[in-house]
Amino acid sequence: MTRAFCVSIDFSGTPVVVSIQGELDIATAPELTALLGALIDRGHRAVALDLVALDFMDASGLGVIVAALNRLGHSTGALTVRSPPSMICRLLSLTGLSHVLSEDDRARSVA
Repeated sequence: MTRAFCVSIDFSGTPVVVSIQGELDIATAPELTALLGALIDRGHRAVALDLVALDFMDASGLGVIVAALNRLGHSTGALTVRSPPSMICRLLSLTGLSHVLSEDDRARSVA
């Protein structure tokens, strides 16, 4: 059963952790894009996306990650993806985005 799309933000440390639950697709990507844009606009330069509860991600989700990378890259920021399900870890690797994976997840993706 797929969980409803939900985002929570933890500002308690650096990076700011954005946890995503449910499906990141064409219907939900604009909401996450807007949220990440607002974080970056407010000066948060280190952002981690926690995907442990993500059930599905399509090309729209990849677009959100690339857009955030581009915005943060222009401001010497960093985006990290944490704990993606194996399917999403593989998708990131296949599309050349494995560099955004946390160190532990990067090691898992080549195993």
